Amino acid sequence: MERIFTNAIKKQLRQRIKGTISIHVIDDILIIDIVDGVFQCWRYTLNNLSANLSVGLSSKIVSDVIVKQYKKDILKQHFR
Repeated sequence: MERIFTNAIKKQLRQRIKGTISIHVIDDILIIDIVDGVFQCWRYTLNNLSANLSVGLSSKIVSDVIVKQYKKDILKQHFR
C-alpha cells in the first residue's frame, strides 16, 4: 500500500515541480526530498503514515500540501 501511495505522490509532484524527487518510507515516516537549483535539498516529512492512510489521507492532498510549502519556501528565500 505504501508503494502505491508513494508512486502516486511522485507522479503528481513530477508534473508540478522541476527537480529530482525522492520519496521514502522509513519507520512509518514519509520522507520526500526535492533537489534542484534553488535549494540544495528540500525535505518534507509526514509522521504516522499508516494512521493517516487509514483515516483517508490521499496522495492528492499530500502533493498539494508539498507544492504549497515548497512554493512558500522558495518565495521566502528569494523575496525577503
